[in-house]
This record gives sequence, C-alpha cells and structure tokens, in this order.
Amino acid sequence: MKESKVLQSWTATVAASLLIIWAFVDQRFRDVEGFLDGVFMFPVSIAFACAVLAWSASKSWRISGAWMALAIAGQAATLQLIDAGPRLHYQHLKTADLFSAANMLFLGFIAIQTIFVVAASIHYRQQFIKRIRSSFAWWQIVGISIALLVFSSTLSPTIPAYLKELLIAGFIQILNLVNVVLVVHSLPTTTIQKLKQEFTQCFGNIDSSAPAEPGNIDRYALALSIFVTLLAATLNLLAYENHPHIADEVVYLFHAKYFAQGLLTLPLPPVLEAFNMDLMMYQDDRWYCPVVPGWPALLAIGSYFGVPWLVNPLLAGISVMLAYMVLREIFNKGLSRLILLLFALSPWQIFLAMSFLTHTASLVTSLLAALAVARMRRCQSFAWALIGGIALGVTSWIRPLEGLAVALLLGLWCFGIKGWPARFKLVSPFVLMSMIFGALMLPYNKLLTGKSTYFPIMAYTDKYYGEGSNSLGFGPEKGLGWGAFDPFPGHGLLDVLINNNLNLFSVNIELFGWATGSLFLVVALILSGRMRRQDYWMLSVLAMIIGLHCLYWFSGGPDFGARYWYLTVLPWVVLSVRGLLILGPKSLALAKSQTRLVSFVVVLSTMASINYIPWRAIDKYHNYRDMRSDIRRLAAQHNFDSGLILIRGERDPGYMSAAVYNGLVPQPDDPIYAWDKNPETRAQLLQAFPDRDFWLIDAPSLTGKGYVIVKGPISPKEMANMMIEH
Repeated sequence: MKESKVLQSWTATVAASLLIIWAFVDQRFRDVEGFLDGVFMFPVSIAFACAVLAWSASKSWRISGAWMALAIAGQAATLQLIDAGPRLHYQHLKTADLFSAANMLFLGFIAIQTIFVVAASIHYRQQFIKRIRSSFAWWQIVGISIALLVFSSTLSPTIPAYLKELLIAGFIQILNLVNVVLVVHSLPTTTIQKLKQEFTQCFGNIDSSAPAEPGNIDRYALALSIFVTLLAATLNLLAYENHPHIADEVVYLFHAKYFAQGLLTLPLPPVLEAFNMDLMMYQDDRWYCPVVPGWPALLAIGSYFGVPWLVNPLLAGISVMLAYMVLREIFNKGLSRLILLLFALSPWQIFLAMSFLTHTASLVTSLLAALAVARMRRCQSFAWALIGGIALGVTSWIRPLEGLAVALLLGLWCFGIKGWPARFKLVSPFVLMSMIFGALMLPYNKLLTGKSTYFPIMAYTDKYYGEGSNSLGFGPEKGLGWGAFDPFPGHGLLDVLINNNLNLFSVNIELFGWATGSLFLVVALILSGRMRRQDYWMLSVLAMIIGLHCLYWFSGGPDFGARYWYLTVLPWVVLSVRGLLILGPKSLALAKSQTRLVSFVVVLSTMASINYIPWRAIDKYHNYRDMRSDIRRLAAQHNFDSGLILIRGERDPGYMSAAVYNGLVPQPDDPIYAWDKNPETRAQLLQAFPDRDFWLIDAPSLTGKGYVIVKGPISPKEMANMMIEH
C-alpha cells in the first residue's frame, strides 16, 4: 500500500513537471509574437492539479486531494471554453462552436468531472439532502438555483443563444459547486481538527453575532496589504506592461503629466488634427482634459517621481488597511479578518489596482470617510469629523456621482450619533469640511468652462455629443451613441434592466473568480430569513450605489468588471461571508462544520488564484483593446529621437496608444508621435516640423499584430517628394 502511494506521488510529480515544460516550450501556447497565450494556463493548471495529487497521495486527505485536483482541472477546462480575450466585449461561452475539434480536450475534462461528481452525489445524496434541508426551505433552494442560473451568463444578440448559454453555464457552475462541496466533505476528521487549530489561530471567533472589536492595523492586515500591492504592481508590469489600455487611461496620464508641471491647460498643438485625442477639450487657444481633477492630481504624484504605474497598487494596499479598520468597527476581529482575506483575493479589486483607472482611489477616500464617521460615532471625535469631511470632499473630486452616494450613506449613518447636541457638534464640522473641499471644484470649473457649476466633462459631451447627452436622468437625448454598449436610443427602463444584468453578471464573474460564480452566497443570505442589522447596512450601500447609477445611461462597459459599481466590492464580500456563516451552527466557537465552511471558500479562492487570475491576466489584459506598448520598444531599438513618427491607422487605439509617450511641448531631442490622418494632415506636419525626419508606422489595426515600421527615417525633402508622387 505504501509503495503504491509513493508510486502515485512520483507519477503525479513527473506529470506536473512535464506539463510545465510542455507549456513553456510548445509554441502553440504562444501568440504570433511569442507572448504567452490564454491557453497556456491549461497545461499549467493541470500541472497544479497533478501537484495536488502528488502532495496528497500519502496524506490522510488524499481523497479530498483527488477531488481538489478534479475541481482545478474542471475550472481550467471551462476557462478555455470562454471567449473573453483582449477585444472589447463581454465574455461568453463559445456555444456556437462548442463541439469543434479545438474544444474536444476541454469538453473531455468536463465530461470526466461530470461523471465523477454525479456518481459521488448519488452516493452521498442522503447526507447532502439532509444538510440542505436543515438550512433552507424548498422555495429558498429554488431561489438560489435560479440565481445561480441567471447570473451565470449575460445577454446575447438572440434569445435562443442566450438561453443555450444560460443552461450550459448554469450547469457548469452547479457542477463546480458540488465538486468543491465534495472536496470539503471528504476531509477527514483529523484534518478538520488541524484546520480548526489553524483557522482559530488566524481568525479566532468568526461568529457575526459577537460584538464589534474596534482596532487598528495589525500584522495580518499589513501582510495582506503588502500582498495586494505587490501583486497589482507585478501584474501592471508583466500583463499590462506599464502601459494604458483604455482611452480614459491615456488622458488620465496626460492630465497627470501637465498637473505634475503645475499646469491647468496646454497651448494648442501645431497641427490639431494630427494630435487629436479622445476625451480632450479643444478651444481657440488651449486644450485640456475635461475629466474631474481628483484622480489626475493623485496620479501626478507618481508622474512627478516617474512611477505613475505604482500609484494604484499602493492605493490598493491602503484600501486593504482601511477596509480592515472599517470592518473592525462593525464586526469582531475574527470575522473582519475572514472578510478581509476574501477582499484581498478578489480579482475585481486586484485588476482595477493594476490599471490606471480612477476606481481604486475613489474606494480609498470613501473608506477613509466611512472610517472617520465610525470613529466619530464611537469616540465623539471632532478630529475624525474633520478627516471624514475632507475625505468625502476629495471623493467628489475623483468620481462625483460616487461622492454623492457616499455622502447620502454616511449622512444616514451620522443619525446614529446619540443626542442632538453631540450630533450637531460632530456632524456640523463633517458637513462643513466636505462642502469646503467639494466646493474647491467650483473655481476649477470656472477657469475651464467659465461657469462654476458647469463641469468640464459636461461641456465636452455637450459640445461633441449633444446637450444633456451625458447627464443623469431619463429621456431620448441621453447617451453617446456607443452602439452595442448602448443598444437603445436614450435612457429608459429597458436600458436600466440591461445595464443591471450586465453588471450583475460581471460581479458574479469578477468578484471572486470562483468556478461556482461569486454571488450565490449573497442570494443564500437574502433568502435565508436570518439577516442581521449589519446585513441590511450592506444592502443599503448596494441599493444606494446601484440605484444612483440606474440614472446614468451607461453601464460602465466590460472593462475591469462592473467598474461603475466598484464601491460595492466590500459589501458584496461582507454579504458573501455572512451567507457562508448561515450554513453553519449558531455557536460562538469555530466548530467543525464552520471549519468546513471556511475551508469551502479557501478552496474556491485557491482555485481562482491558480486558474482565474493568471488566465485573466494573460488572456484579456495583455494587449487589451489593441493598446500595445511595443511602440516603446521600437523607439528604443531604432532611435526615434528627434523624429516625427506618423501612426497610420485608426486614432483609437492606434494613435492613442502611442500618444501617451508625447511630451507636453515638443522638444528638439524628443520623438513626436502624430496621427497620420490624411494627406492634408501630413502636409501640415511637414510644414510645422521642417527639420525633423519622419517615420511611417502601421498601427495594430492595420497589421493584425504590433506596430510595424513601414519606412524611416525619411528626410523632409524625401517626404515632400513622396507626397508629390502620391
């Protein structure tokens, strides 16, 4: 028997090693330029599954290890059946060619997983049924099942395609749910005892009925904060390649660049059409970025020191520490730690922290404002009232609608201060400071638009898309005409339903990256009838943020999950953990069944860390939306200094992706990137820059891969002759 276990362990170890070597050596796991492709993660994940088999072969939990290996392989196979990729679209299962030869291997793994899981479910059916019935009534079970199904996929162009994907995706999520239950169910008592000791040491008491235990940052929160910062920074450098991939990010970096030099606007470029960028406002004698200035101002700090890519990862680490302190004001230490663990492992927050987008900064200031109000309530602290007001005001500089949502929520929370004298004494400075700091936007608006109450972004959309097109509310004039991402003219009830469907699907996918979907525990809590006061607080946060965004015409799109709802990330995590705990006993101790429940989410998050996060980073966010950093490599290899580089192809993404490397004002020794829009624009550039050599470069939209040098350097005289010939 012992020899058999040793043989199994060695066989699995050798298989894992060979799979890793195969993944790195076989060119089929790389794209046309040699970078890792999303399918690369399949052999790597199977290697992890083999490693689990090898590790567990001689352990008492070898059966559980086998189920874990099957779950890892099943999720890895499912991810390869998903069409996500770097194009701008919501992910869908590849139902149209699901049974093609290319997918047979992945379907085979899912078929094997199905056979084993169904057989085990039949074997354990009495135990499973008993446990489910002890926690839920039949209608609650039906409700959770429907939620699992509905959130498993999002809308398709046709109803039959949508229903087909819904059934397949729902089945796969339920299959993975049962598989993970089998992992935890098969853990032997001795292993559970050891895990109970480990969890007790780490979390202590995780019962949500225990009183709150206010406290500051400890080693646990600090370790998770450092982990999140390092992971987000690493992903920014390796997957994102320290380069913007959305037009918004380009202008944020450009905005930060001129803020870092103490400028509010810039003089117009010499040839306007050649330097035209999305989300830039052009006036008679100046141009500027019309977005609210809070995030570019923070990004300017990183830009000043030459590390703008590090700002969001650092803010993400700060958000972990702030979240922990906020949680300690509401829950006990153990429960706060468990919630924080899932928050730190959330792909949603990790990938947003990898980006150059605004949302992590907004979360940080909102959490600081929430912490201030909590401390203000508990300690009757005037200083925290001032801090909270400042943080709330700064939030309105970053994302004004979120600032409004946070103001309304914290305003309601302030009513918890006992006694009118104390309430007036604390709320007054809180409100006053938030108004003062929020009002600092008024002179900024005045300088740029001529009206204190007229935001530059509204002036921009009114000018280029129509008056009132970007304002809140309903009506036929709402929207910027973005085709598939705004399918119906104007903004009405149908738009609200579609936007909410898209965002709920995104939360289900991105919140935890679980093979089961991320929202079933929240649904279980809501349907359980065992919600507590804190749960209703969290639902009110969801309702406020989602409700306000229902007034806006755009869902936020598929970039980085439901990013317009990002302030809801912590409430979703809290409600998920509470949904988990209602499945356990009501005792205050970390009982054996609670140990299995904690093991359940640890297993799911471990699988997501092995499968989902690296797959998503490689498959989607490398060269996302054809915004590529290789123009930077070409500049270094071919010495573009003093050259004028003409980017041929579409403005967005081709030119926008290169424009981020332009200086604010052209310098003699720096390259200048310009959009080769048409012959007239090229002629104007030749006249404006008569002393520069030209380079012609095709953008990815023309090459189907990276930037390609067509010709260069070209002298001004030669360029003039080329234009005459054409």
